[in-house]
Amino acid sequence: MVLLGGPEIVVLTARVLFDRGRGIVLELSDPKGPRSASGRRLERGKPVLAVYATPDGVFHFRATLSEVLTKTRFYILPDHDPRPMEKREHIRAVLRLPAVLRSSPVQEGSPAPTEPVPVELSASGFRWFAACDAREGAPVWLVLGPPEALVLPGVVLRRSTGPWGPEVAGTFASLGQSEREALLRLVFRSRLAEVGVQDIETW
Repeated sequence: MVLLGGPEIVVLTARVLFDRGRGIVLELSDPKGPRSASGRRLERGKPVLAVYATPDGVFHFRATLSEVLTKTRFYILPDHDPRPMEKREHIRAVLRLPAVLRSSPVQEGSPAPTEPVPVELSASGFRWFAACDAREGAPVWLVLGPPEALVLPGVVLRRSTGPWGPEVAGTFASLGQSEREALLRLVFRSRLAEVGVQDIETW
């Protein structure tokens, strides 16, 4: 769930407790409730964006926070029926963050990258906008620096030359659930920022 109506994107994880037909009671996964740099909290009347996954795909709907029941439980009224969106694994975005693509395993204690570079990410793969000495089919390690310090093992799918020079496309291999969720968080926040959240209906 995303809190709308403010300058900062605040993404929260919640589960459905009750579906009352017209409205839904949700409970936040974090018992401490929402926390953000701006100190935003759940407030009655605030607009929210709810996103959820089923075996048939990923759906979203805008809603109004109708009532705050407790610090972590609240009641929302959907503004419209759920609408389909891209599968989570296929949602991708080009981010500029500290990153490096290595063709050899990353040793424990190796320094994290500090130079921001553009890289296209999704939960299933990546596109690196620079050269790499790994051949197609070879293993690589994509290392991301702050805010998500991650070492992501992958395999090179293809090497090519794009409009801005050499490119390397790859798929991630054997990602754990925490790494996958961290990637989704990065991509999802970036996509929301691109559309300004307020125009999320077109996404």
